[in-house]
Amino acid sequence: MPLSISKLEKLLNDNGFHIRTIFAVSHQATHIELFNARNAESCFLYIPSKYEIEVRDSSRAFEISYVEENEILKVEPERDVARDYNKLEAYLSADAVLPSDVEESLKDGYATEELMKDSNSSEMKDLRVLHDQMQRLKLCVKNLKYKLVLMLREVMCVVRRDDTLDYFQIKSYKSSNSKRLLVVMDLENFFTNPQASAQDVASVKNGVYRIMTENQFRHTRVVTALLERKTDVTTSSEAVYRTKEGIDRMIAKLEQLLERVSQTEIFKIESIDEARNRSVLNPGIHGEIGRSQEIFKCEKELQGVTNLKQEIVRELVALRSQQASLALEMDGILYQNAVYIDKIAINFKKLNTLVGKIDK
Repeated sequence: MPLSISKLEKLLNDNGFHIRTIFAVSHQATHIELFNARNAESCFLYIPSKYEIEVRDSSRAFEISYVEENEILKVEPERDVARDYNKLEAYLSADAVLPSDVEESLKDGYATEELMKDSNSSEMKDLRVLHDQMQRLKLCVKNLKYKLVLMLREVMCVVRRDDTLDYFQIKSYKSSNSKRLLVVMDLENFFTNPQASAQDVASVKNGVYRIMTENQFRHTRVVTALLERKTDVTTSSEAVYRTKEGIDRMIAKLEQLLERVSQTEIFKIESIDEARNRSVLNPGIHGEIGRSQEIFKCEKELQGVTNLKQEIVRELVALRSQQASLALEMDGILYQNAVYIDKIAINFKKLNTLVGKIDK
């Protein structure tokens, strides 16, 4: 259904909305950023595909392109870490300056050289940031006729009418380095009740901010509770270390026992071979009976030794499997804990910076 941008703009102006920016795919408007001078609020207007609103040669219009979600998910989640620290011992000093990159410093303990390549564009990284946050925020407007859009620099993430997400890159668009969260209203809903749209948008936005505020205190309580358990990390790590030491001692003892049993096995085999050789060199009925009994005895003892050796080997295999599993699990857990705690520390610093900006 064709609809001219001029007619739409007049209807919007009559209800207090002014077009700020038009976003289009192949010159067909899909989203419009609006500004309401009556309450100084901005919002988005979604244009359903059945409406054909052509925009050309407009300084307010920007072409956007879809980005597939699976491409965004290939990007590693944001981890504000640099790449210049290589002395883990700094952690052991109470007055040491914490490194700027904990994760990379931990990796230094595994390899002397590492080749790393970061091929992710800044736009894809921004989209991953928006994706991760919108996965939570979209729940605020689930089943509502109003949705949300998150914008950051040259990308945006929009909640669709079915509560799935669309991702866009905006060509030649220069926006703020800060995130923007706007309410999205549907053009058809606007046509139904244009007078109520401004109030509805404000109500939805206030509701979303109220939910974020409530979750701020919920997240703070969770972090506080987790930090109160910090002594559990040391206690658990020491307990696991003691278990690993116990396994190491058992493996060492079994290795020694296996060596002795193997020597006994060799001795029994040599005794049997020696008895058989005597039988060949000194035939005779009486000597043969004695040597047969000796060989039978040695073979029986050899079987016992072989059985014991197999049991020791089975125990060693099981213990070494436990040893490897425990070492790898602890390595992974403690490595991740160190990286995540560094992320928490960085976020606390960001929070303090944010508070400082607000106080000014």
